[in-house]
Amino acid sequence: MRFTLHALLAILIVAGAVRIWHVAVIGMLFGTAEAFFRPAASGLLPQTVPDVWWLTALAERIPPDRLSRVTSYDWMVSLALLPLGYVLAGPAADAIGAANVLLGGAALAFVALALGLLPRETRMLERRDDGAAPFALANPHPPVPVP
Repeated sequence: MRFTLHALLAILIVAGAVRIWHVAVIGMLFGTAEAFFRPAASGLLPQTVPDVWWLTALAERIPPDRLSRVTSYDWMVSLALLPLGYVLAGPAADAIGAANVLLGGAALAFVALALGLLPRETRMLERRDDGAAPFALANPHPPVPVP
C-alpha cells in the first residue's frame, strides 16, 4: 500500500500533473497505512531479528581475532556515506529535480540489494550446525603471570 502510494505520487510529480489535493489525499491514505504498519515495523522483534541474524553470521564465519575489525568496518562503511548523501541530495535536487533524485535513490538501493543477492552463498546462507565453534582460539584464556 505504502509503495503504491509513493509510486503514484512519484508518477504524478514526474508527469507534472500533481495538485495539492493529490498530495493531501495520498498523505491521508499513507498516514492511515502507516498507523497499521509502523507499530509492526518498529516493534522489538523486527528491529532485533535481522541484526541477530547478521551478527550470528559474522560470529560464525569471521575468526575471533578479526571480528571486531570486521564489525567496525561494517559500521563505518554503513554510516560514513550518510553525510555524503545529505550533502549531495540538495544540489542534485536543484539540478535535476527532487522526484528524479528520489527515483534515482530508489533505483540505486534496488541495484545494491540485487547485487548483494547475486552470489548463491548470500541467498542460501545457513547456520552452521557442526557443533563446534568454527574458529577455536589456541589458548582463549592465557594464564595470568604470577609474580
